[in-house]
Amino acid sequence: MCNQYRILKTSELLAEAFQIARNLLHIPVPGEFFPASRVPVIRQSPHGRELTDATWGMQLGNRRVTNSRDDKIDGVWRRVMKNRVVFPVDQAVEWHYELDLLGQPAGKPRPWLIQRADDQIAAVAGIADGDRVSMMTCPADGLYAQVHNKHPDDPRMLVYLTTPEHVADWLDQSLPIQRLRQLLRPAADPWLSAQPLSR
Repeated sequence: MCNQYRILKTSELLAEAFQIARNLLHIPVPGEFFPASRVPVIRQSPHGRELTDATWGMQLGNRRVTNSRDDKIDGVWRRVMKNRVVFPVDQAVEWHYELDLLGQPAGKPRPWLIQRADDQIAAVAGIADGDRVSMMTCPADGLYAQVHNKHPDDPRMLVYLTTPEHVADWLDQSLPIQRLRQLLRPAADPWLSAQPLSR
């Protein structure tokens, strides 16, 4: 799943796009982000939305988890589901494999960029445990399944919050978990585009 992404916008443009009241960011934006690094996230506070930073990767036992499955929100992630954040993402980097005769991934993967088809910044659902954060994933749509094909029997994708209302709902700490489940779904294929990343 996504372990690398890019933000192309400045923090001022992020604040405008997501109606952020306070900007507490102390890391460079634009930038390219990897697990264990400090990443920009949007949180809801009593003062309104804040753009701040957190460490990408939550501890689960002795593992660091950068992506959290939607089908685990009633299990291992239930205790942190009230602590929700939004990751601003311009381009997610996913790895694409050629398939062998049995339809299984083979050879060395190539990086692809997945982004909004309209080139606007995307909002990816996330959860937080203190100062550590993780992106939510759900079953993949057709486009994502073709590109991110390492696990063809269980293709996954990031949970994109595709409307301002969905962003507001995800950050609303009063919503019950039943309502949150409705947001953990794939984006429709035309909403995203994909292209190989030229190195």
